[in-house]
Amino acid sequence: MHTIAGGTLPTVWPKDGPLQQLEVPVPGWYADVGAVAQDHVYAGNASSPDVDESHCTWWKDGVATMLPNSLGGNHCTFRAVDTRGRIFAGSANTSDGGDDHAVFHVDGVMHDLGAPAFGTAAANGVNVLGHVVGAWSAWPATNAFFYDGTTMSFLETPAATHSAALAVNDRDEVVGYLVSSKLEGALWVGGHLFRLTGQVIDNYAGWDTVWPNAINDDGVIVGVAQRSGDSAQHGFALVKVRDR
Repeated sequence: MHTIAGGTLPTVWPKDGPLQQLEVPVPGWYADVGAVAQDHVYAGNASSPDVDESHCTWWKDGVATMLPNSLGGNHCTFRAVDTRGRIFAGSANTSDGGDDHAVFHVDGVMHDLGAPAFGTAAANGVNVLGHVVGAWSAWPATNAFFYDGTTMSFLETPAATHSAALAVNDRDEVVGYLVSSKLEGALWVGGHLFRLTGQVIDNYAGWDTVWPNAINDDGVIVGVAQRSGDSAQHGFALVKVRDR
């Protein structure tokens, strides 16, 4: 287990070791780490401070591998990696300054999941099955999506509500959020929506906003929450006590 800190110099804290700085693939460039897998595999991006350019990047044992944007644009970033450190997911554009497409990378090949016409898409989570989740944005709506390796579908979302999927575990349980009159945490199981406040969390009284960021194979959800009337943000771990 590792804790990640993004920044101009990619840095990680191993569970049983000192602070470790990862390689920056190009001298003078910046790099950000945003996801972690087993066996010291990390994912993120590297970018130039002088030109508008970023590349999808992954690290193994501190050594960086920077990938060219095979879609033809000038930006690419990985937002997620499966727990085994083999499949990466994120976004990349198809032309300089163009709209982002959702992408995933496996076995040396970048796969383009596309984007809506006049809109953007981003892959935010991936599991060992190669199933990808993210957000599909075309004005005026943003929808959480699930890609099962063959077909992309939208996850259940109430009418007049925006949604985005942020993470998926190896049981295909998905977490993300809804936005209508307020922001709400969401859990999707089998494509069906469960609101974290009111349907999933039994003792949520006083918590106005619950924003999940990740879910593991035991169903433990972690993220950030705020109490009503309190500007402070609190980290939380939501532990499943029974199946619903």
